[in-house]
Amino acid sequence: MKVRLYGKNVDITESMNALITEKLVNPVKRLLPKIDKKMDMQFDIEVRRRTVKDDDVRWLCEINIVVPGRRLPLRVVAQGPSFQGAVDAAKDMAEQRIKKFKGKQKTKTLRGARKFMSRMRPSIP
Repeated sequence: MKVRLYGKNVDITESMNALITEKLVNPVKRLLPKIDKKMDMQFDIEVRRRTVKDDDVRWLCEINIVVPGRRLPLRVVAQGPSFQGAVDAAKDMAEQRIKKFKGKQKTKTLRGARKFMSRMRPSIP
């Protein structure tokens, strides 16, 4: 898995890198082990610091996971009042997207197997 970490309007420190590795990279590796072994997945993480009205600082965490065999990447955008809050929200949303993706893959495989078995059964008149 190729992990690329970007920081926009913020410098990525060692503690931020460790938190991102613990909260985002390791769970994604755990959820997509077979796909990662087949081909190198691209995993882009961008962390931004934004200032919105009334000088309220918001953190934004954007994740793009390029999965082989899928045209569009799995994309997650989450924001929070703190860096850790944004990373936690992104983790939850990424896990939901990956589970949904895996469920669709499994359903397609089972549907194909059922079609094949129905064609292989002898028809009884």
